[in-house]
Amino acid sequence: FKDRYPKVDQIKLEDNFRSSQGIVETARAFIEQNTARLPKAMQPASAQPYEHGDICALQFADPQAEAAHIVATAQALHGVAFKEPTDKDPDHHRGLSWSDMAILLRSVSGNAEPITQALDAAGIRYVIIGMNNLFDTAEASAARELFYYMASRLTTTEATLEKAWKDANLGFAKADLVKAIASATTSRASLAKPTERFGFYSIQRVFTNFLAEVGIREEHVPGDRGGVVFYNLGKFSQLISDFETIHYHSKPDEKYEGFANFLQYHAAGAYPEGWQNSQYASPDAVRIMTIHQAKGMQWPVVFVPALIDHRFPSMNWGGRSVWHVLPADAIPKQQRYRGTVEDERRLFYVAITRSQKFLHLTFAPVPKNRLFQNPSEFLTDVYASKFVKRKAADYSARKHLTPTPRRGVANVVFSFSDLKYFLECPYQFKLRILYGFNAPIHRSEERRVGKECRSRWSP
Repeated sequence: FKDRYPKVDQIKLEDNFRSSQGIVETARAFIEQNTARLPKAMQPASAQPYEHGDICALQFADPQAEAAHIVATAQALHGVAFKEPTDKDPDHHRGLSWSDMAILLRSVSGNAEPITQALDAAGIRYVIIGMNNLFDTAEASAARELFYYMASRLTTTEATLEKAWKDANLGFAKADLVKAIASATTSRASLAKPTERFGFYSIQRVFTNFLAEVGIREEHVPGDRGGVVFYNLGKFSQLISDFETIHYHSKPDEKYEGFANFLQYHAAGAYPEGWQNSQYASPDAVRIMTIHQAKGMQWPVVFVPALIDHRFPSMNWGGRSVWHVLPADAIPKQQRYRGTVEDERRLFYVAITRSQKFLHLTFAPVPKNRLFQNPSEFLTDVYASKFVKRKAADYSARKHLTPTPRRGVANVVFSFSDLKYFLECPYQFKLRILYGFNAPIHRSEERRVGKECRSRWSP
């Protein structure tokens, strides 16, 4: 910028109002290894106190041991007093909750499974940001089974469909489930000989009608899991819209067969890592996401596992996956599009500076994979910091309070239609804006939201 324009003054914003001294100084020393950067030295602004054991960098024998450490640390930090000043009380503290914790990965699809299995075994609520691993959740798996049934898959019967929804344990009555399956059966029978216009056979409408007849509500889901369940069902609704927008005018039976094939063969890998959810829900659950998705965010507790050589920094940072197809000399200034180890170092800097206070960096070799056996050079780099401890911390002596999720207000942009939904039916507004449910694609004469609201999930 200063080379392009005359009379440029640089104003450095060097105060970090997010993190503790330990986080800021560890991150600063790490990123200063990059040579292609403007000179800037971030300084802590006493946002959080640093205490011995806040930052740890550890190595484990295998990913299961690494995941067990993450679970044990999350449990130990649950309820630990965390400084969060308010206008009325600059020394205000609250107990950390699950939503105060994030697990950031270079690749969710590549490294999340041992962690999610350990969280499931411990009964810790979590959500995965984006579409990665959606069908590992019982509620999304049950929703998928519904559309296998609608497509008349031989492996899916009324009995298997009923079992899938019972196993999801969503707090509805058996009689309501039987009624919902009976309605789905009636809808399925009409697909072969359609008598209505295409809008009547909306996949989205079948989905929302089924949920309405089952009577699922957040407050009825056992284990205080309602927010997480609706978060995942909202993502399934988004997936339906992505498919149906393209295939809306297909013949009804062909559309449902195509959607079942999409769910079985393509949906799990159809969305790239880093895909963002179009929902504002913030359930009290641990966040699992890629580091790219975490940009601009912050949490009191951050875990950065799977710090494996060839994974982070990525073995493809040199752009080899692209330039063997496109001749480098055919692209003007093509070096701008090549990744570098400095780009990977910036990404790791993003990861560690998402933490406000507690940071756990870990490595474990991947069994039977000769490529992923050594720790990342980035992990070795942070060992040089005096703030980073190389043994597990004991948080039992820390002050504990009742775990209380942070209540924040997101910057939400509403359209006039969104506000119309709110005025006509607040619950529809909640489902669509907070959880990301999409409305069916309506025929023009069916665009009467008030009428629909009274018949579908109205309070």
